[in-house]
Amino acid sequence: MGGTRQVTQISALFENWDMYSQLLNDSLNAQGTLAEKNAIYMESLAAQLERLGTETERTYSILFDTEGYNSLVNLGTKALEMFNNFIDGLGGGVNVLTYFGSLAVNIFSKQIADSILKSEQNLKSFLSNASNIKK
Repeated sequence: MGGTRQVTQISALFENWDMYSQLLNDSLNAQGTLAEKNAIYMESLAAQLERLGTETERTYSILFDTEGYNSLVNLGTKALEMFNNFIDGLGGGVNVLTYFGSLAVNIFSKQIADSILKSEQNLKSFLSNASNIKK
């Protein structure tokens, strides 16, 4: 039974040898045509832009190692989460501004007072110089 099948297939191949040869030639010609069209495409602007995009992505992946940046981003996320929880714990918006404002005044009260005194002295000096120029 197996021998009969093989004989039938070889017989069909010999009977259609011309058609087989023609299809083989057509296939080889198609490969040549495909290679020519590919060469034309590779010289086109679209292909050049595609290559540029590919190289850009490659540069990005080389420069920015996502493994290293993931831990940094996670650290920043945790810090921001803690800050937001702190602000929320103080009552948000106006309460936070009031708290930080009073804290800044307590910490920088001497510097604020000195600045106000210097501003007053500068204003007096300016007015004195302006009156001297008028004369």
